[in-house]
Amino acid sequence: MAEQRWTNRSGHFTPAVIPPRQKDTATATTQGAQGAQGAQGAQGAQGGVAGQSGQTDSTQAILLITVLENIPAFMPVTSLGRRADSANPSAAIKRVIGLAVSDIAAGFQGPVIQAGEISCPAWSWTPDSNIFLSGKDLAELPPDTGFVQRIGIAKSATVAIVNIGEPVLL
Repeated sequence: MAEQRWTNRSGHFTPAVIPPRQKDTATATTQGAQGAQGAQGAQGAQGGVAGQSGQTDSTQAILLITVLENIPAFMPVTSLGRRADSANPSAAIKRVIGLAVSDIAAGFQGPVIQAGEISCPAWSWTPDSNIFLSGKDLAELPPDTGFVQRIGIAKSATVAIVNIGEPVLL
C-alpha cells in the first residue's frame, strides 16, 4: 500500500504519495531433500519365459504387442491389439496373430506367441487334436458361425504347438 507523507512546497504542506517499495521479482528454485521412497506397486503381468506363467520352448516366435483391451493369458490376440473373436469376422478375420503368453492390461505391451510350444496347467486338450479359435476362446471343435481358424495342435493335455492356420469364412 502507498504511504502518504507531507512535504513543504513553497511554505505550504501538501501531501505527497510515495509508492510502496517493490519486492524483487526474480524467483529462485532450490531442490529440497529427496523424499522417502513410495510403496511398491502391484506386481505386473508375468512374461512367457521359463519359470513364469506361459512356458514356451526355445523355438517359439514371440512378438511384443501393445493391446487396446485387457487380454487374459493364453487367449487369441489380433494384430489390432484386441482379443480375437471368430463370431466377429469383420474385426478378426485375417488378423489373428497368436496367443497371449500372459495377462496383458489395456494400454500395455505384452508377449504374444506366434509359433511354437506353450503350456498352460489349466488346459485339458486331447493329444494330437486341432485347437481352434471358437468365439473368444479356444476349443477342439471349430465354431459353426463366423469363421474357422486353427490356432495349433495339442501336443499333450497341457501343451499346445501354436501354428496359426488360414481363416475360412463360414
